[in-house]
Amino acid sequence: TLRLFLALIFWDEECMISMLEILSKFAEPDVVTSRTHFRLFVIGLAGFEMGRKKKDKSLIQLASKCLEYFKKLTKLGSLSATPIYHLIKAVSSPSKSSYDDAISICHEGRLMHFEAMAYERCGMFLEQEKHTDV
Repeated sequence: TLRLFLALIFWDEECMISMLEILSKFAEPDVVTSRTHFRLFVIGLAGFEMGRKKKDKSLIQLASKCLEYFKKLTKLGSLSATPIYHLIKAVSSPSKSSYDDAISICHEGRLMHFEAMAYERCGMFLEQEKHTDV
């Protein structure tokens, strides 16, 4: 999980694909909630990014499974799952408004690392889309 997280941060696509293949077998909740949250968060982000880039439906399905996990927890009122859900949701269907929503929710939750990731992903999205109104 940590290797996938570092590959995501440093944008090592080859490593992300390799780690997603390995971790796809572990994309289920386990006894340790914090480990589950972190693993599914990283798999969700990397899965949507690589699935979209490589046009791999299996990675998108894997990431969607992670998104559904956090959606369920968000509906139950989990304060820790809500920012993660919105960040993965923004990555799953990128738009300026979805990233703005994720950034705002991460900021409200005082999760500065997730907020920074949302800003970074938003900036990369806007740069890729050649937005000039930023």
